[in-house]
Amino acid sequence: MKRILVWLFLAVVCLGVIVPNLLEYSQRAPASSGPSVEDAERQFEMQAMLRSLSPTGTGTGVALQTVIGGLDKSSGRESVRFRSALRLMLSESVPAKDLARLKEGGEVDRALARLSDPELTKAEAEGIASAHQGSKAPTKKIVVALAHEKTGGTDRWKAFANPGKAALFGIVVLALFGGAVLGLLVLLIEAVRKPDGPRFAHPIGVVEGDQLDQLGLTAAMMLLGFFGGQFLGGVAFSALAGTSPAFLPLVFATGGLLAVAAIRAGGWSLRDVGVRDFGFDKLVGGFAGWCANLVFLVPAIALVSFLSRFLPAAEQPIEKILGGGMPGAFAGVVISACIMAPIFEEIMFRGVLLPALIQKFRSIPMGLIVTNLIFASVHGTGVVAWPALFTVGLTASLLTLRTRSLYPAMILHALHNSMSMTFLYLMTS
Repeated sequence: MKRILVWLFLAVVCLGVIVPNLLEYSQRAPASSGPSVEDAERQFEMQAMLRSLSPTGTGTGVALQTVIGGLDKSSGRESVRFRSALRLMLSESVPAKDLARLKEGGEVDRALARLSDPELTKAEAEGIASAHQGSKAPTKKIVVALAHEKTGGTDRWKAFANPGKAALFGIVVLALFGGAVLGLLVLLIEAVRKPDGPRFAHPIGVVEGDQLDQLGLTAAMMLLGFFGGQFLGGVAFSALAGTSPAFLPLVFATGGLLAVAAIRAGGWSLRDVGVRDFGFDKLVGGFAGWCANLVFLVPAIALVSFLSRFLPAAEQPIEKILGGGMPGAFAGVVISACIMAPIFEEIMFRGVLLPALIQKFRSIPMGLIVTNLIFASVHGTGVVAWPALFTVGLTASLLTLRTRSLYPAMILHALHNSMSMTFLYLMTS
């Protein structure tokens, strides 16, 4: 009876963490309603920045046509305004129905309507540019860029050029491409290499009977401590300092330290669960694992893109924080996502939960699947992003079993999150 209660408790804790995320996801707008204007604005700014890498602008035009198609699904005034602005940026005519709504709208709407008129005078264009100069809102920046061009000024796209961000994007793309090529080589070498002893084994070793039940109970208390600690830490720091993202690392650390305390209280040391034997070989192993993960991540992201046509879009909680422009946001997010998450999440999911489930199911594949489904589902991005998160977790799990250490998985996790953070920076900064 005690054994049943232990594993039932672990199941309840996991569901208690997963279900709120699923409920929140179910409230999001379905894919059929098209992207939000905020998402469309971010995509436009990214494409406008990337246009400096493509002199012909072909890729930009195709991408923005997709954005316009998504906005066409909405009849909201903001959607009408922004899709009309995008059509003007692409030198297209605004549909009569949308043009009529623009003429009935506010100052920005009426400015777009005038800019669509081929008989607009230079004086009118100068007046429109002057009225909206200095605004950072994407639609108003488009209005100013179009108006300046009408007065004989610079090309409309140059207003959105950002050579520094474009260069950073190019470096990231080259790094990912090179990493994927190295990843294929790593997988090929691993496939033909004959290891000494078993290919896969967890650093915690074999546990059975009461010891396995204790490991299951430890996993439950660890997850409860981590997510409960984050919730309580968030409440406490919000009461003390408002909602400043600068305190995000402290919130994360509160949950992480409670999780570690639960592991120690369960009778396990960090060395027992895999935090051991750090060396240059573990650094190399982590980098090799990250490269190999890129090979699997490409089809996973393609699947995410396909599912996004039918399911509500993925949302990055971190993206909202970065987009808010609050002081300390970038530093707080980088420390949490690129340092703390790789350490604490690998200790929890790959160090404790993975061996507990592998040995409870008496199956490595089943333990891998269940552990990484839980890992994917506790992130607040939504079901549509699970394939990508599952892939990262699965690669980290296999790396842990292959190297008998958590350090390579932590390095893989840190590299992955750092690249993700770079993309978010390019989209939200």
